[in-house]
Amino acid sequence: MRATRAALPVLLMALAGMAAAGPEEDSPDALDASGPDPVTAALQRCQGIEHGQPSEARALARDLLARADVLDDPVHHARALACLGWSEAQLGMASARTTTDRLAELLPSIEAPEVRAAMMRRVAGLQQQTNRGAESIETLMDALDLVEREGLDDERTSLLINLAIAHSEARNHDVAIGHYETALSALPADDGRRMPILYNLGLTLRGAGRNEDARDVFGQLVEPLSAPGLEIRLASLLSVLGSIELELGNLDAAERFLARSDALHDDLDNPGEHAALLIEWSELARRRGDIDAAIEHAREALAEAERAEFTPSIRGALRNLANALAAAGRFEEAVDIQGRYVSVSDDFWRAQMKSRLEDAEARYGNERQARELAELRQASQEQDFTLRRERLRQQLLLGLGIAALSIAVAAFIWQRRNTRRLRRLSRTDPLTGLANRRQASEWLDRLEPGEPGRWSVLWLLDLDHFKRINDSHGHDAGDRALQDVAALLERLAERHGLYRPARWGGEEFLLFGRIGSPRQAMNIAEDLRAAITGLRPRDRMNDAIELTASIGFSPLTGLHRPSGQADWEPAMLAADQLLYRAKQRGRNCWMGLWPDRVDARIAAHDIEAAIREGRGRLLDDRDEDRTAAPGTT
Repeated sequence: MRATRAALPVLLMALAGMAAAGPEEDSPDALDASGPDPVTAALQRCQGIEHGQPSEARALARDLLARADVLDDPVHHARALACLGWSEAQLGMASARTTTDRLAELLPSIEAPEVRAAMMRRVAGLQQQTNRGAESIETLMDALDLVEREGLDDERTSLLINLAIAHSEARNHDVAIGHYETALSALPADDGRRMPILYNLGLTLRGAGRNEDARDVFGQLVEPLSAPGLEIRLASLLSVLGSIELELGNLDAAERFLARSDALHDDLDNPGEHAALLIEWSELARRRGDIDAAIEHAREALAEAERAEFTPSIRGALRNLANALAAAGRFEEAVDIQGRYVSVSDDFWRAQMKSRLEDAEARYGNERQARELAELRQASQEQDFTLRRERLRQQLLLGLGIAALSIAVAAFIWQRRNTRRLRRLSRTDPLTGLANRRQASEWLDRLEPGEPGRWSVLWLLDLDHFKRINDSHGHDAGDRALQDVAALLERLAERHGLYRPARWGGEEFLLFGRIGSPRQAMNIAEDLRAAITGLRPRDRMNDAIELTASIGFSPLTGLHRPSGQADWEPAMLAADQLLYRAKQRGRNCWMGLWPDRVDARIAAHDIEAAIREGRGRLLDDRDEDRTAAPGTT
């Protein structure tokens, strides 16, 4: 999967507003556009260019927000904030979150329910773009409540479409496809909303790996998007169709679509979309063996992506340029470009993480401020009670008691909810959604070592040669591989009745739980190994990524626990040592330790001595008969 795929979620949200946005103005400065309402014209232009020319859209939105007539009109104010937030999100700016929150705070001032619901959809889209998927779905559900109360059936359809988009972003492709197909069946053939629905359906089908179906859906849009004023949309669509044909290996068909898109770009100034198109040209040239042309197109793509300041396309152009240079045997240049790719990727993900941390800190600050205000309010009420107690003692005592109780209950509920959200954020791995090391450690602290007939066991696994995956396929492909492994581990944990898995760090994952025998521990280890070997995540080129894992495991019982260590720490140390023994043995295998007695007191750092003395046994996947379990206690 190449860089164009990386930009598609952006188009997915932006195109959803196409029917309402109208044709874009040709004037370079929409604030000076002729007509009875230049502000509306400027807002339409801002929304029309926010995904393809985010820097220009951001400047236009800031100009609009400096005007008193925009700030005095809640609808104009909200639309300008939405354009600003979207362009900031496109540019990877942390300020997109703050702008989104400003827009959300403005919503109650919009009186018309249909307009407020539409702006709530914009807020939800921005929350999705700024990595707040759960909040996005909450906003959409609130908007759905509003339109159902007001009987806004048309807006209800739009909200259901946005919920489908949220499911698509969460990779719940089947659910999203079902929503899109239901929406299409409910709309007449001439309804303008069918185009963005079809576009989003095509993107979701592509995300599900159904490229032929996606091509058929996108093909239905070529004719309607050929209407005047939609050249930017048509150019993007043709580029996507060319990308799909490339992935399917239809090089001639890919060239025809890309050439049509290229012809449209001659009359457009859309560097972000043009960069994605040039990346596809580079890939096509490389596939056909014209390496010089592949290098030239990749360099042009990089220049356009940098002009647009669009990080996903910058990363894609750098990756394609590095591949083309390597194919030409210019390895030193390829290494330099790959280094730039890694640096840009690191900066991008670091900015994303910074935004999440700033959001968490802001929420904590809001919580603290609310607590301080509640304390000041309570102090004021107590003072007022003291001054008036002689005259209104009984009546005021009752009233203040009820008010204080209501405030205290409301503040407690609010604080508890936000504290839980912050706690969840600090204990969840943001990439995989699994528990992080902090949460797993807390769970392990509550895990009992064992009881007669039941053993508490830790399985620690590490993906083999993971750096090689990142270097060969890209960090985005490595991230998808980690997400696929996380989903697999959750299924396996449920199947074997274990606790939820955790990401212990990097490419290390942890499972633990109660089992009945060492034979069961061995079977679980083999199940983990075989299942990970069977995973085949895909990279940008749709090439399969081979995954294997090395695994070590140990029960909590029968190990020596030095003073100051938790019950589970010796088992973790033993599992870690066994994991690296498995790597030294050739990887894609597992090794385990099983004490002979509950009082074996095996030291995690000296397993060999315990084995020699007969206090335990090493288990590994070379055992011909796993039914011959070691001694149980």
